[in-house]
Amino acid sequence: MAKVQMFFFTIIISVSYGVMLYVLIANNDPSQIDSFPVLDDSIIAILAISHAGYLTNKAIDQTAVDKTA
Repeated sequence: MAKVQMFFFTIIISVSYGVMLYVLIANNDPSQIDSFPVLDDSIIAILAISHAGYLTNKAIDQTAVDKTA
């Protein structure tokens, strides 16, 4: 389940950022663009929590396998 959650959060945020880039390029002259769009801190926090949950889940699964071996 953790893999699926991380995958969907990553895809949703990647698509959203792609849309932000498209809007930036479509609405401005390319010579006037001097930086990439900025991601909101809350989006970065959600992505970090998702990845941390995945890593925690992976560590717990690995520990359970090691104890039985």
